[in-house]
Amino acid sequence: MAQFHGTIFDDVITGSLNDDIIDARDGDDTVDAGGGDDVITGGVGDDVLTGGTGDDTFVFTQDPGTTSATSYFTSFGHDRIVDFSAGAGS
Repeated sequence: MAQFHGTIFDDVITGSLNDDIIDARDGDDTVDAGGGDDVITGGVGDDVLTGGTGDDTFVFTQDPGTTSATSYFTSFGHDRIVDFSAGAGS
């Protein structure tokens, strides 16, 4: 399982075709997880998180700003979004 880690800056992270763990960290990041069953953590900032063809998990552990999470090819996998605070989001 490959691991990708962002920085405190605005990062563009592209995962592999296999299962990945992606931690975007701070900054306004753009993540494309690629294939596989990925775990994608946004972190602080205005992030755009895109899953892929696997069973992806989106994790928001801090104030996500205006983070958006998108899973394309959803007919190929079952995606989960976890760790939302009560009353958060719109």
